[in-house]
Amino acid sequence: MSFDFRVRNFCDHFVYREQLFLEDDLLTLIVPRPVASRSEFKLYVDGELKQENDSVFGHRLVLQELYTRDTAQGSDKFRAYPNFIIILNRKFIDLNSMTYVDSETGLQEYPSSYFTTSQLADGTTLLEPSELFPSNLQGANFTTLFDYEVTSPENVQKNLIEVQFQNFLPSVTTHVFEVTYPTDVVNCRKCSGFGVITDIAFDSIGQARTVTNTEKLLQDAFIFTFTELESDPFYSYIGTTINQIIGRKFIQGQTDARIVLTTTESLEALQELQNIQVRVQEVTDEETLQALKSVDLTQNEDDPTLFYLDVNIRSTVNPSLEISSTLRFSRVS
Repeated sequence: MSFDFRVRNFCDHFVYREQLFLEDDLLTLIVPRPVASRSEFKLYVDGELKQENDSVFGHRLVLQELYTRDTAQGSDKFRAYPNFIIILNRKFIDLNSMTYVDSETGLQEYPSSYFTTSQLADGTTLLEPSELFPSNLQGANFTTLFDYEVTSPENVQKNLIEVQFQNFLPSVTTHVFEVTYPTDVVNCRKCSGFGVITDIAFDSIGQARTVTNTEKLLQDAFIFTFTELESDPFYSYIGTTINQIIGRKFIQGQTDARIVLTTTESLEALQELQNIQVRVQEVTDEETLQALKSVDLTQNEDDPTLFYLDVNIRSTVNPSLEISSTLRFSRVS
């Protein structure tokens, strides 16, 4: 009985060891995709896993404030140095509402004259110690309290999170920050939203997943139908010209005939290959392609440029097996 590696596997939508960079506030790492499960989120610093209660890299996961609401009260921590501009995390801050307190105790309040503020056109707030800033407070940790308005475009992802460290990290750092987490299918870069990956996958004990019998026949038929002809230099006979046909104008009676012809020729090549294979290796009845029954191309009722391709085959023991895919054309005539 022959087998092959399974090349169409369900994607786990896990992001592994994605590198992030510390923000200007020296407290935050921005996670660029939604985290599907916070309990499975892992933070690595210089290759070592760090827990939330770590003495140096203690952190927590918080929702990025990108959602829309009228007004809110917020706060930001920062470390103040003369002639050093601080960019605050929040946007559209009411500059008149800003107050400054000691980050360590939260009790001592400092005069607003210690700082000068400005705001860019996009709402970003810039903060800088003024000429009245006492020299003995250089490098001290401050918290500023303020009122602000959160506005976000409709296309902004609204369920993103960020990693907030409990302590300020050095402004000049050589640390490498990496995160592992599950995301959702729409934002998964591995499967690009298709839910499957065309790569070798491994099971829970580390064995490569394989296909045999009927599953192998369906995979072989899929590969021979949807691989671009001559794209594999070692097996140039595998594939069809479907990838060269789609994306162009669909001409009734011509384009569909080309698709049927190239699919038929490719699956006939698969039959010939199996006839050669059976001379040196057992080919089971379940994996033997006995005949191509039909190649059907159906147009979508709502989108005339979208077609559904259904290829129906028969093995020695299964009278009807089907593979399918969607094809899109630039226009239809």
